[in-house]
Amino acid sequence: MKKEEDFVMGLLVYIARLREKKHYSTAKSYQDALNSFKCFCGMEKIPYSYINRDTLLCYQSWLLGGGRSLNTVSTYMRRIRHIYNLAV
Repeated sequence: MKKEEDFVMGLLVYIARLREKKHYSTAKSYQDALNSFKCFCGMEKIPYSYINRDTLLCYQSWLLGGGRSLNTVSTYMRRIRHIYNLAV
């Protein structure tokens, strides 16, 4: 993934690759995390520069405040961090 791409595009490319490899459950997990993160951010395109420690901590608090289980929060956070780390 290239830094020029927005985070959403990078994640969609990764999800498509997972589906090509028939990793459907994993792809769905990434898609769920993406949908949640887009809802939190209120944006369809999310620049990589928007994502930082404070944003991720706020997102984590938002998930917990929304009644998500600790397991779901942990999974979503891992998915978001994984894609971000691939890009940087």
